[in-house]
Amino acid sequence: MSDAKSDSSSNKVDSALEHGLNRVADDLSLSITRTSRALRQEAGGHLTPTALSALASVARHEPVTPARLAEVESVRRPTATRVIAHLIDSGLVGRKVDSGDRRSFRLSLTAAGRLYLDERRSRKSAYLSRILQGLSPDDVAVLARAAEILDRARSQGPGGSGDEEGEGP
Repeated sequence: MSDAKSDSSSNKVDSALEHGLNRVADDLSLSITRTSRALRQEAGGHLTPTALSALASVARHEPVTPARLAEVESVRRPTATRVIAHLIDSGLVGRKVDSGDRRSFRLSLTAAGRLYLDERRSRKSAYLSRILQGLSPDDVAVLARAAEILDRARSQGPGGSGDEEGEGP
């Protein structure tokens, strides 16, 4: 009989822990979404979030084929083709015929593309620095540790890409 009581107590504890984790997940999701939105607004620029992400992926993986870019961005090839065309038309990305497969081409950032990304990253970093300056040293340390933990959990957890190379837009 004590085993049944133990199992019941264990289930209650598991349920409470799960509820607590769900609450933390909800709070983190909301905070990350709001922070992400504020960073996009602060960065400015004329690119959509999809195009900016693709530009950053070109920078991380250059020279990259359109097929590989679509894979990295988790979009279908026609979507990648439209985004690539926009980036090329904007002068942010250049294309060169792939020497290994003359039917294909590889994408690289232009000087304008590199400058565009650098400016966006600089604006976002300045915004976050202003926020961090208003916090206590202990809170800044907690956020630094949280960033490490989130990156590790994202790369190792369910759906994690394991692709930790480079940085985002």
